[in-house]
Amino acid sequence: MVRKLSKTFKITSRFYVIYGNCDPIYVGYTNRTVRQRFREHKEDKDFSDYENVEVKELVDEKLSFDFTWDYEQTCENANKVSLREGQLVQQYDTQDSEYQKAVGGGQTWASEKWFVKSNKDNPRFTGMSGAEIKSCLKEEKVVTTWLGNFVSAMRPVEEVWLHSFFRHMIPAEEVWLNNFVSHMRPAEEVWINNFVGNMKPAEEVWLNNFVSTMRPAEEVWINSFVGNMRPAEEVWLNNFVNHMKPAEEVWLNTFVNNMNPVEEVWLNNFVNHMKSKRR
Repeated sequence: MVRKLSKTFKITSRFYVIYGNCDPIYVGYTNRTVRQRFREHKEDKDFSDYENVEVKELVDEKLSFDFTWDYEQTCENANKVSLREGQLVQQYDTQDSEYQKAVGGGQTWASEKWFVKSNKDNPRFTGMSGAEIKSCLKEEKVVTTWLGNFVSAMRPVEEVWLHSFFRHMIPAEEVWLNNFVSHMRPAEEVWINNFVGNMKPAEEVWLNNFVSTMRPAEEVWINSFVGNMRPAEEVWLNNFVNHMKPAEEVWLNTFVNNMNPVEEVWLNNFVNHMKSKRR
């Protein structure tokens, strides 16, 4: 058996109650799913005063209407939904709830009424059955949602570049202060560090003085040996110079050594007398 698809589609308004710690705090309706609408409520409303918040769909209270291009009929359907909502608000005694009073706290048929009024003569939907319109709107909604998420996540190249550029910028004052503070040390720390850094145990000071004045016996001996060393040339020249005599003294000495006794005696006395005068 082939099941025929309906040529119309229905707009279904589902009613629900939100409970906070088991007490009803909000009554509303939605033309979508209750779960989806409840998720939006948790994002828009502050339920932090309640440990437990849950939603319950009033399955027996839903209202369904065939889609129509008749704007007056659409408004009438919207009024029926609003009337049913008001009755349920009274029934669950949520009229004084801060959530029920909140501006924009509930849905209306505004979007349905706007769609009918704006697209009644739209050639795009001419000749379409209700089911085809529903399929078209569903597909359009999926594409719109996808594009919305895609575009909202897009950022111009310039914005990305500038964001990356500025994110790494640090004000000059911050850089200066950071460098200044990072090198700061409390006065007490500096003083103690200098004080302790220059402290040495008494034993260390004594040993250092003792060892610094010690010289191995070999070092002392070698130092004395080397200190008294003189180059061979210096020693030879020193001996040579020490044994040098004036030319006159050498000549006279040679002359005297070869003289006869009388003359030798006379000259020897003469020379000795000369030497004494020189000295």
